[in-house]
Amino acid sequence: MADVLDRARSTAADEAALERLERSRRLSDGTIRRIRRVAAVVLPFVVWDLLAAVAASRLLPGPLAVAQTLGRLLTDGTIWFHAQLTFQRGLLGLTIAVVGGVTLGILLARVRWMDAALEPLVAATYPVPKLALYPLLILVLGFGAASKVAMVALECAYPIVLTVYAAVQSIDKHYFWLLRNVEARPRARFTVIARATTPAMVASLRMATPIMLVIMVVTEILGESRGLGYLIRRASTDFDPMTAMAVILLLAVIGFVLDRLIVLAANRTSRWAGEVRL
Repeated sequence: MADVLDRARSTAADEAALERLERSRRLSDGTIRRIRRVAAVVLPFVVWDLLAAVAASRLLPGPLAVAQTLGRLLTDGTIWFHAQLTFQRGLLGLTIAVVGGVTLGILLARVRWMDAALEPLVAATYPVPKLALYPLLILVLGFGAASKVAMVALECAYPIVLTVYAAVQSIDKHYFWLLRNVEARPRARFTVIARATTPAMVASLRMATPIMLVIMVVTEILGESRGLGYLIRRASTDFDPMTAMAVILLLAVIGFVLDRLIVLAANRTSRWAGEVRL
């Protein structure tokens, strides 16, 4: 009897030790992940600071000096008006791209004649640099906000259309066959498509957001008297790399925040969509 009790105690002790070891391993893995994330943010600034120190040139200011300049621009309100204008136009164009891209992607995947007629056109025009069309948009819509919004919508719509199209195409056809047999309501079909395309929509939105920032800045650099792109162009013309780098740093921070918000939305919808967290 004593031997049985000793073996039971030994087994319990071993299980407790294994549990402590597993808990310690999980904590260690979590610590390593946090260190990697912090290093991924800090390391580029360290390299930037070293390059600025080695170059010792006014054309390459260090991160601390750029951050101080950005703080001054934010404090005196110089940059707020331009940033608001840039993101109002950019987000409007991105919204148009999301609504139009998701709708067109679903229609191409579900309507055969539209797929046959338009899918080759979409595939053929996708590699074409859309910025090449910007002069034509200026001729039609002018130098104002309309041409910039249209440029953002056009450039961002393509990855959304193709991603949603592929997601709907990948849905098991047996689902739709079953829905037809049971004469399910249109709402049920919509739910199936929505569940299948939600991860694709979030992923395409994550791709389209930096595209939106790039297009807005480039179009404002090419011809505009307001916006963050205009500030970069003016600073470059005035040989003021500090201000130009400060605006670029602001764009990087805002882009990072938008990306984290999209990832948060993806993780919130992953359980409903049945997908793995990002």
